[in-house]
Amino acid sequence: MIRHAVSLLFLLTTLSLCVYPKAQGEETPLTQTFTAVADATVWPNLTRLSDGTLLLAGFEEPSHGQVEGDVGCWVSDDEGLTWKKQGTLTEHAPKTVRMNQAVGLDADGKLIALVGGWTDVQQPDAPKRNIFRDAILRPWVCQSDDGGKTWRKHENFPADELGRELVAFGDIVVSDEGRLNASAYATLYYDKPGKPTAYFLVSEDGGASWKVRAPIAEGHNECSLLYLGDGEWLAAVRASGCNLFRSTDDGATWTQVFELGERKQHPAHLLKLKDGRIVVTFGDRRPGHFGIRARISEDKGETWSAPHYVATMPEWDGGYPASVERADGTVLTLFYSKSGESYSVQGAVWSVPE
Repeated sequence: MIRHAVSLLFLLTTLSLCVYPKAQGEETPLTQTFTAVADATVWPNLTRLSDGTLLLAGFEEPSHGQVEGDVGCWVSDDEGLTWKKQGTLTEHAPKTVRMNQAVGLDADGKLIALVGGWTDVQQPDAPKRNIFRDAILRPWVCQSDDGGKTWRKHENFPADELGRELVAFGDIVVSDEGRLNASAYATLYYDKPGKPTAYFLVSEDGGASWKVRAPIAEGHNECSLLYLGDGEWLAAVRASGCNLFRSTDDGATWTQVFELGERKQHPAHLLKLKDGRIVVTFGDRRPGHFGIRARISEDKGETWSAPHYVATMPEWDGGYPASVERADGTVLTLFYSKSGESYSVQGAVWSVPE
């Protein structure tokens, strides 16, 4: 009898030490999702306007950028529960798509965006490439004085030091003395040499001109910036996973400090809450784990919680979250999602775990 009891105890102890991965559907997300914008891919960007209205910007068409189209914007006056179309940032040329954007407010509280894209025109001395992937279009600098209803543009934006066109991404952030800051990346896709690189860019004249201040990381691309003050920055940057970089000299140099997401967990968005905590949200494209996850830092990004499962996605083709803190302290996260042949922008309202 004692021998059987000991055997049973050994078996139960052994089982308790085994960790079995949960399949899709066994994990419980923090909240349910809702459709914010139907029939659009968007790759969302969220900006709170000076009057408290939320603005969503992104690609207007239900396609992964393989059709002509533009970046549009929608607004919400109920903290992100419902959205209405507000305007269109760009007017694309034939056989091009304007789909990549970085968006934010300038020092005067007016909207500014960097909007790039791709052409479907075969390039000289080059083979025909995939549809709408023949060459990268230089970003337009787009500005609005009326909350996104109408936009004007200019084309004064740099390439990198190798002459490669840049793809803007993430938030445009105001730092000390009204300087505008943004991220953009260069890729290996075309015939100029050099590694894929994420860059830190600045404008000291309200967006009239831009310059590359420094590379953030080679072998990386889509980047979310967060300014902590006193010249200190965080950048969550996509590679095969997602890595966190820090600058303590106002963006002149960057050091990798943490691995936020493993392979296929990217790209990310950084948000500082009113209570000082930092939230990073990122897409999860690992088979069996499709969704949006979040980690929390209480010490300016030095350490992070384990990932929280915020929301689910039906397919790998989705993610690119953008988050904002709502008036009641909850967080609104928007992300794009594909289901079958349709695309939409999904929303999740959730409470940040303590």
